[in-house]
Amino acid sequence: MKKKLNRLPKKDIFFKIKNKVVCKKQASFCKKNKIHRVIKLHPYDFDSIKKNSKKITHFNIKNTNSKPGKYYFMIKILKAGFFDGRKSIEPILLFNNFLLVKCTSVKNNIRYEKVDKRYFKNSIGNIKNIRNLKKTIKRRYKKTLSHLTDFEKLALGVGISEFNVERHRIPSNKYVW
Repeated sequence: MKKKLNRLPKKDIFFKIKNKVVCKKQASFCKKNKIHRVIKLHPYDFDSIKKNSKKITHFNIKNTNSKPGKYYFMIKILKAGFFDGRKSIEPILLFNNFLLVKCTSVKNNIRYEKVDKRYFKNSIGNIKNIRNLKKTIKRRYKKTLSHLTDFEKLALGVGISEFNVERHRIPSNKYVW
């Protein structure tokens, strides 16, 4: 039986709106906006998404919580969160624009050497091969899995989610707070 990896507790989400940080319950925020969950992206990853992208492939450590057929907001992280296995600090998200995406497929617990080349075609950032994927996973989870070594992080493998982009860079005033 595979052990579940707790990346970061996800009860609340924090947004910077104007000059204030606002806390929302993730469940009610998602329900009001008819989405399954919020996908939080590091600034480098978010900014690297091409404005005309129709498809996006996103890699997570070990597994993904995305579900085919469900909608998600992809939002840029303003200030990274932290998780050391016991104590957690949620990231602060920049909610001035975001992407609305629909999950089309998911694969979990894939060893790096088994990642098919086709997944790199629409990947976020400079992830165009397995070497770059490993670097990106170590960078992304440096703070949120600080209690694991790089070797332990890579030993977990990856989860792969594929998305269709429904709307690009949506101004936040179009959605419910």
